[in-house]
Amino acid sequence: MARPIEPTPILEGEDAKKVLELMNSVTYSEEKQKFLDECRQVYRKTIK
Repeated sequence: MARPIEPTPILEGEDAKKVLELMNSVTYSEEKQKFLDECRQVYRKTIK
């Protein structure tokens, strides 16, 4: 039997700022960036 999923702790203060900075500064290879851009285009078309 599966165990229940525990709640994820909420980040606050400096920890939260560090995570946001890391998320906003991620860089991808040209190939992966192209793939992500195509995914966004498909997503935008499907939600209309």
